[in-house]
Amino acid sequence: MFEFDLQVDQIEFDHQVIERATKKAAQRPIEAALGSVKERMLDRLRPGDGPSRPGDSPNVHVSANAGLRDIMLAYDSQAQSGVVGSVLHNDSGSDQPLPGLLEDGGTATMRHKKNGKKRRVRIAPRPYAGPSFDDAIQAGEIAGPWEGEITG
Repeated sequence: MFEFDLQVDQIEFDHQVIERATKKAAQRPIEAALGSVKERMLDRLRPGDGPSRPGDSPNVHVSANAGLRDIMLAYDSQAQSGVVGSVLHNDSGSDQPLPGLLEDGGTATMRHKKNGKKRRVRIAPRPYAGPSFDDAIQAGEIAGPWEGEITG
């Protein structure tokens, strides 16, 4: 017969090693989840003439590497969190960031590109980031990458 007695109060852990390993293990699934949301956002943005209907994802009118399709993601290892979204391009003539204005709707002062005149406009919501995130949750692409990352 084999007997094993372990005194838990005598065990010493190297907390820094454990913390580093946990942070490193957390980065991979967070980046995978952000990448999934980015792909879903890109899938929602379709080329089209004129504005999309309010409530639908916005139409894109520029090349694939500019405007709303220029979606980036970033991971902050200190905070162990990330962000994904369209990069602000300041050529829209708006006094507010265009991606957020399209997502939530609202009013903004817009500058006409040809004559430079400014006017106040109301923009109806045309969400694409929020629904993309919700779709990724429903598909298991947010929680799924965490499976098996940190074990016993």
